[in-house]
Amino acid sequence: MNPVHTDDAGTGDAHAHAAGHAPHSTDAVMPACVTVPRWRWRVYVHPASWMMGVFTVVVLGILTATVVGAFFAVSFIAAPNASISQWSTVQQVTIIVTDLVIAAGGFGLAALLIRRAAAMAARAFEATIPASEPARGFMVAELQESGPPRDNWTKSKTKRWIRKVRSGSDTRAYLSPWIADRAAKFERTDRPLEPEQIGDGMASGGRTLFIYTVMCVFAAWRFGAFSPLVIGFGVGPILLLIRLIRRRALFTPVMVGQGWVQHGVVRWTTDDSVMIADGWPNSRVRVIGPQGVLTMRVSTKRGNDFESLWMRWMHPHPNLTQQAFDA
Repeated sequence: MNPVHTDDAGTGDAHAHAAGHAPHSTDAVMPACVTVPRWRWRVYVHPASWMMGVFTVVVLGILTATVVGAFFAVSFIAAPNASISQWSTVQQVTIIVTDLVIAAGGFGLAALLIRRAAAMAARAFEATIPASEPARGFMVAELQESGPPRDNWTKSKTKRWIRKVRSGSDTRAYLSPWIADRAAKFERTDRPLEPEQIGDGMASGGRTLFIYTVMCVFAAWRFGAFSPLVIGFGVGPILLLIRLIRRRALFTPVMVGQGWVQHGVVRWTTDDSVMIADGWPNSRVRVIGPQGVLTMRVSTKRGNDFESLWMRWMHPHPNLTQQAFDA
């Protein structure tokens, strides 16, 4: 078994490169992964990042002042010389709807400005990444999208991320140095493997849905059903519930097979998707493809979930016709 090599030139960073593992059953070449260097600290100290931070604070400050000012202006126009308790129902509805429209427009404009600024900052740092860097496409994609993929990403944003990553490499997996060291010790085989369940059977996101629901119920009990906390805690579980229902994966575990990961009716394959893994001591695994983003927390101990996932996702002979469940 060959370890994941790193090129450490005394800087403390593990230079990314493709790493292969020798199989246990034959001498066939196993698919390679890319070890991503510890590079984000360079982004944080780059002048473009500082300018981006200052710009964001200024934009949000102006937006807050504008929304608050608009609230008082609309209130004065719709209900002059009247306190809040004296507003009629029509005046309340008019003021609330107008303020929501102004706030939505303001936040939309702020999001557009911040995105444009983030793109400029990404281009400034992108010039410092060597063209020979195997993880360059991955790093540029994270820069342009302001961070790693998230479950709530739209399909268009996910496809944009995938195109950028695959423009630099056709690798199936990007690992942090620590996870790469762990994966180097895992079993690899080119023999057929049966599908395997990942996790304890609770649907991906199920725990998050449960936690958000408990927090929402507590906030409603403590502060009232219409408090801002209830609204804030309620948006997350509603969106997550909708995503799980659309995938038909509310009560379905994550299944993995030779070259694929499936949750409900949605399947990610090595043909069109990429896996990234980081974290410690358990791994945070994201599978990203045109279908969206799937995030899991899995154990990296020998014989546990990550090894099962790794053996199948990095199998030299993907079997994309393999079924997740017995017919």
